[in-house]
Amino acid sequence: MPDILILTVCLTLLTGASEPAEDPTLDAPTHHTTQLQTTLPNGMRVVVQSVPWERLARVEVFYSAGSATDPDSLAGLAHLAEHLLTDSGHQHPDGELKRLQTLYSSYSNAYTEATSMCFVSQCLTNFLPEILDLEADRMHGAITDSLSFEREKSVVLEEIAFRSRLSPTMDFLESIFQAAYLGHPLGRDVGGTPESVQRAGSRDFLAFQAERISPGKAVLVVSGPVDLESTLKLVREKFAFGPRAQPYQPGFPEYPPVVGRRIVLDTLHHSGVMIGIACRIPSENTRDLVLALCLVEFLDEARLGLSLRPVPGEMVLMAYSSGDYFRPPTDLEQHWFMDYPPFDPDQDAQSGLGYIWSELGKTLNNLKRQEVFDEARTRALNNLGSRGEISGTGSGTGRVLVNGYQYLDAKTHTEILQELTPADLQDFTNRFLHPGRVVVGIRHGRDSGRSVTINMAGRVVPNSTMNGGDSLDLLGTDLIDPVLETYRQADLFQFEKAELPNGIPVHCLVIPDADRWHLGGCRTFPGLKDLRVGKKAGLDYLYNQVVEYDDTQRQSMDDNQPPRKLSYDLSIELWPWLLRYWADGPPDLAAKIAQTLSRRLESREFNKARWSAVLGWSKDTMMDIRDQASNAARAWRWRQLLGDDHPAISRWAPDPGMTSSASYNDLKKVHGKVAGKVGNTVLVATGPLVSEEVAEILKGTFGHRDKRKPESGFPERKGKLLTGQGRVFSDLEKADVRLTLTFGPLPLEQSDESLSMVLMLLEEALQQSLTSRLREQEGLTYAVFCKARPIDGCFLWEVEVTCQPGQAPLALASLLKVLARHAQAGFTPDECARARLTLTGRAIVAFSDAEKGLDWLLRLATFGEIPDDPMARIFDVGPDRINAMAAEVLNMDRYVFSVTGPMFEEDIDQF
Repeated sequence: MPDILILTVCLTLLTGASEPAEDPTLDAPTHHTTQLQTTLPNGMRVVVQSVPWERLARVEVFYSAGSATDPDSLAGLAHLAEHLLTDSGHQHPDGELKRLQTLYSSYSNAYTEATSMCFVSQCLTNFLPEILDLEADRMHGAITDSLSFEREKSVVLEEIAFRSRLSPTMDFLESIFQAAYLGHPLGRDVGGTPESVQRAGSRDFLAFQAERISPGKAVLVVSGPVDLESTLKLVREKFAFGPRAQPYQPGFPEYPPVVGRRIVLDTLHHSGVMIGIACRIPSENTRDLVLALCLVEFLDEARLGLSLRPVPGEMVLMAYSSGDYFRPPTDLEQHWFMDYPPFDPDQDAQSGLGYIWSELGKTLNNLKRQEVFDEARTRALNNLGSRGEISGTGSGTGRVLVNGYQYLDAKTHTEILQELTPADLQDFTNRFLHPGRVVVGIRHGRDSGRSVTINMAGRVVPNSTMNGGDSLDLLGTDLIDPVLETYRQADLFQFEKAELPNGIPVHCLVIPDADRWHLGGCRTFPGLKDLRVGKKAGLDYLYNQVVEYDDTQRQSMDDNQPPRKLSYDLSIELWPWLLRYWADGPPDLAAKIAQTLSRRLESREFNKARWSAVLGWSKDTMMDIRDQASNAARAWRWRQLLGDDHPAISRWAPDPGMTSSASYNDLKKVHGKVAGKVGNTVLVATGPLVSEEVAEILKGTFGHRDKRKPESGFPERKGKLLTGQGRVFSDLEKADVRLTLTFGPLPLEQSDESLSMVLMLLEEALQQSLTSRLREQEGLTYAVFCKARPIDGCFLWEVEVTCQPGQAPLALASLLKVLARHAQAGFTPDECARARLTLTGRAIVAFSDAEKGLDWLLRLATFGEIPDDPMARIFDVGPDRINAMAAEVLNMDRYVFSVTGPMFEEDIDQF
């Protein structure tokens, strides 16, 4: 088949914020990509995209090997196969494939969907030949021994339990999606069940691999700053194997008929009721498919959650809403104006469903007004008409080819959107969004009083562990140092620093081709309690629910128009010891973005309708926050180490009485003390503007505020000097257990520019060591987390692992052994080199994107000073500094632990 040259034009992507009508957003700079598409003699389809403004090459291999191809009795086999194929290849056995992919990739991942399996890597173009070589070897199939097979099966079982902790909303959407395909392979969980995974044997894996992992069932996508012809030549060299074949055409069992259906689910995860609808829309009609994709944009102002999910030949549109149950206050005389109807789950469900239909109808009626419709269409053109169906530099094309999705390019979107009328939208909803075609899902929370079956997992500790090996242990400085030197010489990023007239530093990550400009900042302070605002803990929660709404729109509660959020994706987040804020938009609107953000920080007025509404429903939510086992556990741990009166604890244990005692003046007072003052504010800008331009833009906003005065003198607080104390916090709805250890506190040296990198390197080194021991060698866990948490002039160190209830005592024992070893002996040079390698990769990926780069730099700011060149600072920190910090942080005489999950308080004796 001859190569096909395709020219793709990608306009600036906006992420859903409504800009003022007078600010045009279609005149943004354009980016041009070129693309080659061909099919090799062995049937493998290849797409090469030249994306000049990217810094990393991206390699993705999609296989027609999703979970929908699993036999019914072995659901989850594809997911298990993905884990095994991640580890080893034909020429790179015993974990060597994973080891080399870790070495050469700045980022790598693998995932299984219902219709496909994907392996993805991002790397410097220098390492593209090595990554392609590894993917070619993976395509030959993995060689696995019985020990590796059982270890990965154990990890998959841990992942199934771990995923039971998905948010109630995600879990609910998955349930109504599956109900839309009842009795079909698409209607079962991708990961399978513990029982079906346990049934899978190594012969099942080998049969699956022989049938599904082959060139003819694969699509390779290479994108980034690559040359089309030379890259395609390299691909042909690496993948010139296998017999001649035609590309595989995916096929699935016939979909079930589209019928209206209602499912009722019960849960303890959510207090209230969730209502959702799922609607299947065939994609034969291109116009209908575009309307389905764009409906989310047209319903942007609706007070509904909306989600889209493609499957071959169809698109599933889901709309959902949730509501809390209100508990009547003890003192009803103080709330005589509030109406507390008796709880009726069936009536609440009907009301919630009526609300969804009402909101859909109300929004569509508003769109009949030409000015409203034109604004929504402009938003849709910006968000969808510029990029086609799926954003990204390759994922969309790869998924389309391997799954048989219908691909819609930007031109098709634009043409249909420009011709669209309000009548077209009405016709679309009349044909698809009606009770005869939708699945209605209803989920009742714990106040429903319905019975919930609790399946307790076994609590018998295994007699022995798997004692497998970790391939990454063989990745040493001899291999890592040359790669790090390549990174050092690549000179990938441009960091600049400016200072405003009042002393506020502005750190700039300059990304010349970025189509969005991001501005953010943060300020730490001694703590809300020390600022003497609010009589009870929890004012920060109320503040966060109100501050992002337009304070010029202070309408009454009787107004039908809902409170309007501020533009430019403006977000403000207050913690009891930290204020963070950020906003973004097109670069040509940078001055307006800065003005909007600065005005919100300086204004002492808030949307009063939103404030009144928040006081009405926040009491119940605060009670839910306190009742969540993970929050209660963290509040307990922090009390032991910081003291009962530490302001940070209110984040996890807000006082529901705050809704009765807080006043509008409290809101204004806390805003004035934390946002209205400069303090030790640090600003960060990421995007195409250089520091001189940023400083000029900010001079008239942030630059005219009070002079910056770094804050110090944080009050010293001491908790109870406990050693190794632990508690169980029962959460009987979870399938897994979370073990969390908290060490500390230790003081933050605000002037130490290397501190943030030392702590982040220690996070990487410790996480890798724990993953090696508990996951790779012993198969006890799926996930390990290590995090330094800066708080109020100090920081706490937290380590968390997930495991099955019966393995929790053994996991804790292994965890403590590893921590004690590193506290005494530190980390070897090879372990420090691996930490530096992975942290460098994470930094490269983060700093390649304006939004992720902003997050990274703001996190560095919470530890103190941001280094002038964060990438260079990673290379400057040596093993001695990491090990000195490990000895200080991992104080085995100063830690507490908690256990959350399906265990009981008396089970603490097992630990």
